[in-house]
Amino acid sequence: DLVLSTPVLTPNGDGVHDQLRVDYALFGLPEPVPVDLEVYTLAGRRVVIAPQGLQTAGPQSARWDGRDEGGEILPPGLYLIAIAVRSERSGDAVFRPMGIAY
Repeated sequence: DLVLSTPVLTPNGDGVHDQLRVDYALFGLPEPVPVDLEVYTLAGRRVVIAPQGLQTAGPQSARWDGRDEGGEILPPGLYLIAIAVRSERSGDAVFRPMGIAY
């Protein structure tokens, strides 16, 4: 289950909802695995891969500042957030909608 700290990210530098925190739990991992936070457009195009490092089973948290890999803030709109576990035991992806406004 993905729990977002806010349904609307406003990365405008005012200190309010400038970062998104995503809380989730990983299960059935015998060793640490690479985890990425991924952001998709509503059309299904992946626009961000934010590596979260190696993580183990249990409660986890990821952070994202609304920027793409080039450091640019994504345009305002609706996006889908997912956590990708790079493991042979990874299950179906879970997506949560999230908006960006500024």
